[in-house]
Amino acid sequence: MLRIALLSLILFVTLSSISTSIIRKTRLRRLFDPEYCHAIEGFECKCSSYRVQCTIDDELPSPINILDNEKQKYNSVELIIRAVHDIIVNDHTFEPIKKLYKPDGNDLEFRIKFEKFTALNLLSPGIFNRVFPDNLSQNSRKNLTLEIYNPEVSPSDDPNLFQNLNANQLDVYALYPFHGTFQQLFNGSNIKYLRLSGGDIRSDVSQSFTGTIGRLEVAKQVSALSVQHFPVYPAHELIINAFYIIDFNDEHPPNYVNLAEIRVYSPDHIPANAFRQFPNIHTLSVSTDKDIDPHAFDGFTHLEKLTIKSAKLNLDIFNSLPNLKEFETNIEKLDEKTQCKLVEKLANGQVAVQAISNGLECTCILAYLHTVVERAPCYAQHCENSSCDAQLCEDSSCDAIKNNYNANSSTFNVPPPIQRSDGTNALRKREPRVYTVPFQIAPQDQEKFQQGTSQQLQQSPEADSQRPDADEQNLWESDESFNLGDLDSWSEQNSCSVGKYLYEDQCILCTPGYYCPDGKNRITCPQGKIAPGYGFSVCKECPEGWYSTCDTQETCIMCPKGFYCPTSDQEPQACPVGYYSHYAATECTKCPSGYYTTYTNSSYCFQCPMGYSCTDSTQCPQPCPAGTYQPDIMSTSCEPCPDGHQSGTTTNLLQCTATSCIQAEAWSCDQSQLGPPASVCTNIG
Repeated sequence: MLRIALLSLILFVTLSSISTSIIRKTRLRRLFDPEYCHAIEGFECKCSSYRVQCTIDDELPSPINILDNEKQKYNSVELIIRAVHDIIVNDHTFEPIKKLYKPDGNDLEFRIKFEKFTALNLLSPGIFNRVFPDNLSQNSRKNLTLEIYNPEVSPSDDPNLFQNLNANQLDVYALYPFHGTFQQLFNGSNIKYLRLSGGDIRSDVSQSFTGTIGRLEVAKQVSALSVQHFPVYPAHELIINAFYIIDFNDEHPPNYVNLAEIRVYSPDHIPANAFRQFPNIHTLSVSTDKDIDPHAFDGFTHLEKLTIKSAKLNLDIFNSLPNLKEFETNIEKLDEKTQCKLVEKLANGQVAVQAISNGLECTCILAYLHTVVERAPCYAQHCENSSCDAQLCEDSSCDAIKNNYNANSSTFNVPPPIQRSDGTNALRKREPRVYTVPFQIAPQDQEKFQQGTSQQLQQSPEADSQRPDADEQNLWESDESFNLGDLDSWSEQNSCSVGKYLYEDQCILCTPGYYCPDGKNRITCPQGKIAPGYGFSVCKECPEGWYSTCDTQETCIMCPKGFYCPTSDQEPQACPVGYYSHYAATECTKCPSGYYTTYTNSSYCFQCPMGYSCTDSTQCPQPCPAGTYQPDIMSTSCEPCPDGHQSGTTTNLLQCTATSCIQAEAWSCDQSQLGPPASVCTNIG
């Protein structure tokens, strides 16, 4: 009888242990891995501890109904609306979404994408003003992303679509020109970082503007830096992100007072004095498939940060940059001698050299560069697990590495501070400035913009493509901005010149989205190629990281973050679990050692926290088992407790006083909640 009772007790304990383990694993899987859930009625949703992503292929319900069991759970909400229907959106349509957010969330995100619609009516001003909870703290960050992908249908939008919007960041991707001007769209808004990509947004400097826009990034695919492509906007800091630049000497450059940064991609050689028209900018990024002239940056007296993505780098460029404090490059593409010279500049306190993060394995040089700027993932103590043996850094062929490496502690000496013009240390990330009043466009910039656009309207038929209501017929038939000399009589010649086509015995400039190679026919640009203006005899390839999946296109679309675009004629592909990407990526980057992400289409990876190990970037951190601990972040293993010490369950960052050696549990993969169950060991002697 006693034996039966004992066996029953053992069976009960065993089953309880198995049940507890199953419950724990189920709970962790629900917290960490996206699973199908029922969050919004009529939508197909996937939920994780951080984000809910919901898709609908049918008519958008009104009102949107949030299910009770999913309320107040998430930091990030993403809606994908791809119904082949007419969609009508007013200022109350997305108001129920606020019920999904955590009431105490400090970093909230709302992403919405419209696709495949037959009509999209964004009829009310301030459509996105009611998305987030009303009682958020003043320190809460609100981030929004709006994507509209349907080049065949131009939506009907309210001219004041974003008025009075209060957000930390707003990203807008659209293929069509908005009906409102910038001054109308964002009047009264308070946005710290605004990114616009795709469709043009006109600027009317005669209109009043009461919004406060901190940093404005405008991304376009254009051939030249001109005021026609980049109007003057009432933002405190303007960032121009220009792809496919081939003309560096436009007659009307957008060198406005508020122009702070230029980012340029060019398929061609970067010539001497390429940026001589922009002497006052403080940040420049240049990416090219070819080489850069050593005198390309001559004349930059205020430039403090330079980023170069090129397979070739001539260090003579530093001779013409007297105030350069930060330099970033894809250092792994440079030869060892050039790498070492850059490290010397950093070690001597001349320039804060940074390596562009690409997820490659660590080397001693990368470990040094990353360590001095306190950037993950490459630290000297991790080099022993990669292509760089930490013990060999002291024997490096680069003297700057060898002289600054401490073999005893596996650390590097910190270089002296490198001061920017504002007194901050260039070895640390520059904090963005906070603006509280609207920016007033300088009178000279108003005049510069008006003169440049009026002259180009008179000289170039391409300018008419900026008008949102123009159609193909009146573009060539009745618009006075066209040069009548372009309409050659068929009776005077047997064919037109290239870049034109025949229409009713007249030679007509080839229209955007088409090319005219033989002077007779107008041919559609295929997927992956565009004709961004009039008179093209060949179509242009979309640059890497951009795509066009429809025929007859004028612009390519930038691949969004969390996706990759391996070819220009395919839709973006979501990054798989364990990988991430930024904008314009052609492939996803695997999360580096000590990082993880359990989401698809991730734009970043999470750091492995203290008390956990991350051996697989596709899985959530594993808590250190009893008897082990991990005091560092970004670790791939746990360390055994020293003799006379032990670890166990804890929820307090500063204490680890459990006396029982039981398996610690992690209850959340969200960094704001993930506690360190075994970050220290307790002396039990």
